[in-house]
Order: sequence, then C-alpha cells, then structure tokens
Amino acid sequence: ISEVGMDCRKCVARKLALKARIIDGSWYPFIGTAVHDALEKGFNERWPDEYKLEERLHVHSYKTLELGGSCDMLAWQDGVVNDWKVVGNNSLAEARRGKVKSQYRVQAMLYGYGWEQKGFEVTHVSLSFLPREGKLEDAVVAIMRYDKQLALDSLAQLETMIDAAEIVGWDAVIE
Repeated sequence: ISEVGMDCRKCVARKLALKARIIDGSWYPFIGTAVHDALEKGFNERWPDEYKLEERLHVHSYKTLELGGSCDMLAWQDGVVNDWKVVGNNSLAEARRGKVKSQYRVQAMLYGYGWEQKGFEVTHVSLSFLPREGKLEDAVVAIMRYDKQLALDSLAQLETMIDAAEIVGWDAVIE
C-alpha cells in the first residue's frame, strides 16, 4: 500500500512485477520500525479500548494482485485513520507548509478504504510526521477528509498496469 501513490510510476510497476528491491542497509527504516513498535505498545497500554493498532488490512484483489498492509492506527470511535511517518527535517518542513506527498495521501486513503471494507466508518485520515531528529514537539499532524474516490482511482491505475502487462509484458510497462 505504501508504494501505490508514488509519483514514480516505474517504481509502482516494478513492485507489481515483483522485481527484486535492492536493500541498501539504511538505518532509517529500522528507526521507523522501532518508533512504530514503541507507539503501538504505548497506546495499547494507555488506551487499550480506544484504538486499533497495527492491524493488517486487505484492501483490494485484482487478478493476481492481493493488496494489503498494516495500518498504524484507527481511532475507531471517531472514524480517523492515522499513519505515522518518521521523517527528516526537509520532509517535516514540507509537512509544516502543508505539502504532503501524493504517496502518503494515497496510502492513508487506501487504509481508510480497508477499514471501511471491514465495516468501520471512516471520516478522516491523518498523517503524523514525527521528527527523526530534534524534539517530538516539532511533530506535524496533517488531517484530511477521507476521500474514497482517491483510493478507488489509485486502485484503478494498478488494474490498468496489470492489464497492460498481460498484453505487452512487465518489462514494457516498466519502461
């Protein structure tokens, strides 16, 4: 789900084609995973009945595609989906200016769509940009109305790529 809204359509096609990803040994994904784990533990201990945390969602099936992912948080009584983003200073500054990557926006809407399919009412999505450096007080939260149509349009783009690959092959779609 996290790659669906990427501006790099080649990257999305590579992912759909199951092309191997080059692992670069970056420290940042580990930091993000550790923060997610700590937040899940903290919220579960403090508010065990108010949030659904790190729950696996199935979002869409199409031919061989089974699209799902682990959603960081649903405040189920309020209908708000949240996704934690542990980011550097540049991304934090962009978020503060109201600039949210399409990739993040689509990801949040797809999680909302997944929750909706499970029978929950989703009204908003939020992206919590947490500073990788600095202080937590520098965090930025972007809240948006849930847009089911954005989720559906993004899924339709995936279906188009899959259909094209059946005709011309994944290498041609990637190029």
